[in-house]
Amino acid sequence: MSAAKVSRREFLRSGTLVAGGLVIGLRLPALSAAEEAPGLGAGVFAPNGFVRVGTDEAVTIIVNKSEMGQGIYTSLPMILAEELEADWSRIRVEAAPVAPEYNHTVFGIQLTGGSTSVWSSFDQLRQAGAMARLLLVAAAAQAWGVEAAACRAENGFVLHSASGRRLSYGQLADRASTMPAPIEVALKNPKDFKLIGKPMRRLDTPAKTNGTAVFGIDVKRQGMLTAVVARPPVFGARVKSFDARKALAVPGVWHVVQIDAGVAVVADGFWPAKRGRDALEIVWDEGPLAGLDSQAQREQYAELAQQPGAVARREGDAAAAMGGAAKRLEAVYELPYLAHATMEPMNCVADVRPDGCEVWTGTQFQTGDRDAAAQAAGLPPEQVKLHTTLLGGGFGRRAVFDSHFVREAVQVSKTVKAPVKVVWTREDDIRGGFYRPAC
Repeated sequence: MSAAKVSRREFLRSGTLVAGGLVIGLRLPALSAAEEAPGLGAGVFAPNGFVRVGTDEAVTIIVNKSEMGQGIYTSLPMILAEELEADWSRIRVEAAPVAPEYNHTVFGIQLTGGSTSVWSSFDQLRQAGAMARLLLVAAAAQAWGVEAAACRAENGFVLHSASGRRLSYGQLADRASTMPAPIEVALKNPKDFKLIGKPMRRLDTPAKTNGTAVFGIDVKRQGMLTAVVARPPVFGARVKSFDARKALAVPGVWHVVQIDAGVAVVADGFWPAKRGRDALEIVWDEGPLAGLDSQAQREQYAELAQQPGAVARREGDAAAAMGGAAKRLEAVYELPYLAHATMEPMNCVADVRPDGCEVWTGTQFQTGDRDAAAQAAGLPPEQVKLHTTLLGGGFGRRAVFDSHFVREAVQVSKTVKAPVKVVWTREDDIRGGFYRPAC
């Protein structure tokens, strides 16, 4: 057993009563500012809302990590539902908005990567689920006029064994919203787990097989245009000049605009935008990397590999052992630059208005992308709303620190004053994406 303590003041400050249900908000451990919640150990404690119990019996779990095929829209709800004693058939999942309470408990920003989602969220989600369970049990006990210790939660109901009475979570949601926070949150003994460690059907499988799942490439907005960007042939190159007349002659093309990344052709749909881009005439200033040569770089790396490296740890005398070896084996391993080549090509939808900006994209880097969108739109971050869609693969490609695929969409939308979806072709991404490093 383990327990977490949340002060009543902190709980009531972060908990929110909404019409028709119960919202649980908690201060939960992260990385620093441990003084905010003594007794929970070192970590950052920010107000978090991870579960909503509705009067319609639906249990909505808000997930602050990106689902890119790795299964966290199932594994993270399993953690919370385990402690909540929820009916698994009632579980629904929503992507978290960009807010401090959804920051990664270790990295301190909202992102997904490094195979960290489950272990970094494990204690946080267990506590959120346990708090909700205890409030629902307390609500049932109050309704029946009995001690909470005489009640138990099971599969979406609270039961009173002595009388055989039971109430569903939906029936208890409104009353639970008025209950004071318990002083201690007791977590289940792992030997009693019913979901964690058990094979479960993925929650996102039905939508992904019946076509209702929404990836970034699927997003549609009223009045939306589609853009394809002509990017430079060399990293770091800039547009010197361009002629848009042939592009604008393509039926369906409405705008040709220069942005930081290159020249965007904006049209009714993807195909006219691509045809328009093909017709563009651009003169590039290729800059200092124009002469970069892969073979020369390979030779430079091989030469550097012969030099003494930085010592991370020294144990024994490797040079002496090699020098006195009766037999030596040598092998050279080379790794080229590798494109991430996600199944879903890069894309982003942006709708920039004078009073706000909305972005829809499959991202692994919500905090950075929201802030980049705000900068590109010329708006404060609180006026930017980022919607995380499903990701057709990520592998780090959708967690780039310059957020270039988001900036492009925001810049184009701001210029043409309409919602715009920027789509990368497969060739665009192979040529112009962030590569895994050569070594």
